[in-house]
Amino acid sequence: MIVNLANPKTKKTYTVKTDAPVFMTKKLGETVDLSALNLKGKGQITGGSNKTGFPMVPFVSGSVNKKVLLSKGTAFKPTHKGEKRRKTVFGDTINESVEQINVKILELDSSVNLDELFPKAAAAEKK
Repeated sequence: MIVNLANPKTKKTYTVKTDAPVFMTKKLGETVDLSALNLKGKGQITGGSNKTGFPMVPFVSGSVNKKVLLSKGTAFKPTHKGEKRRKTVFGDTINESVEQINVKILELDSSVNLDELFPKAAAAEKK
């Protein structure tokens, strides 16, 4: 599973691959402990997508694919005023079919330097 860590203070995002089961059965919006990623702090799950690329949305319960009628927001950007479209989205619960999740850092130990822990992300940003 790929975890995208967003740090709102520095406005940087770090990509981490993990197989930690700490994120399983969590829902969008829940607070998680980041110790599985070798970080001392807490984060909030803000989004993600499953292996087929369907985005996770908070208004579909469970971990299922579902076709919903969307007018704006996640998974659909209308091109005309009043446009609606039926799109397939994934539910709000993380399971083994989720490939990527987005986590916003809420609390982080001040002694932790994310650029040193994840040098690949920092090097790519300098280019």
